[in-house]
Amino acid sequence: MQVAGALLVAFSASILAVSAAGAAADTNLVVNGTFANSNKGFTSQYAFTTNLTPPATYTIGLDPNKYNGNWPTIKPHDATGMMMIVNGSTAANKTVWSETLAVKPDSSYVFALWVASLYASPPVLKFSANGTTLGSESASTTVGAWKKIFFPWQSGSSKSVTLSLVDTNLAYGGNDFALSDVAFTGPAA
Repeated sequence: MQVAGALLVAFSASILAVSAAGAAADTNLVVNGTFANSNKGFTSQYAFTTNLTPPATYTIGLDPNKYNGNWPTIKPHDATGMMMIVNGSTAANKTVWSETLAVKPDSSYVFALWVASLYASPPVLKFSANGTTLGSESASTTVGAWKKIFFPWQSGSSKSVTLSLVDTNLAYGGNDFALSDVAFTGPAA
């Protein structure tokens, strides 16, 4: 009886292994989520520049301190790509980051990223898919600390999705942050 039980467990484990191997792995569909290709693969209503003094500006880099001596020296979260370094907007509803992607209908996806506040007033990021808000969450109040934020999304009958991030903190001073490892994971279309 003990041998039969062991065979049943081994047989069940084999079925589970075959089932897991047959399932399609989730893929990050974002074109340049690590910003390794600099300012490519996404759009923004913010101005791309290395002068991050005015609000609603951003650059792609490795060290926020290089652009403003009041910001900490931190590395991108994944430590292999770059990061989007942002001086937040004082105008409402300006899109920080957006990308349109093909998706598979009736599928589950997750929109995620890592964010770090670079000064005293953390951003509050609103995540949207096809114009519908998925949720909002602020960065850590600890300057320079990376925080993962993510929200699920169901494609329904959609064959594409336009993802967007808006910083709803409109403070003039201190609303500075970095984005790293932007991802939209799920089945490829």
